[in-house]
Amino acid sequence: MPVLSIKQVEGCEAKVEFEGGEWEVEVHNPFTPEQEEELRWYFENHLEWPMLETVRAERAANSIRDYGAELFEQLFKEPELLAAFRKYRTDQIRVELSGAPEFHGIHWEALWDSKQPNPLAYRAVVTRRVHKKGAAKIQLQAEATIRVLVVVARPGGGEDVGYRTI
Repeated sequence: MPVLSIKQVEGCEAKVEFEGGEWEVEVHNPFTPEQEEELRWYFENHLEWPMLETVRAERAANSIRDYGAELFEQLFKEPELLAAFRKYRTDQIRVELSGAPEFHGIHWEALWDSKQPNPLAYRAVVTRRVHKKGAAKIQLQAEATIRVLVVVARPGGGEDVGYRTI
């Protein structure tokens, strides 16, 4: 499966690797702080009362396509990268993102090729990693025992379904 790797270099600069090629791109959040606030409201508050403010909600939902299309244009400015990307169906590509937390503030799951009916994340696997310079790598010894911690939420106490019966 081809991997579209997007790595933050510094600030808004990123390195895109795909199919053996490398491209330097500049990526900015396509939205203003006000538009970001609308998205935050839509995803965090609107679902609590979906029957209220339906016009505002529809406007915010529709803005996701604009956001994703603008982000796609920024990322695929280079014709060679775009041509290599379009050789594949969306479900044949894996997207790997790595960078600082601010870089992950961009809504990468909204990435939307205007020639497609849905955002890339509908069919492609999108993974994220945060840069941690100087972080120690953990070395684990292989053992014959596998330890598993199972956590079961039982807010109803004795009235909940017993975990062994699920």
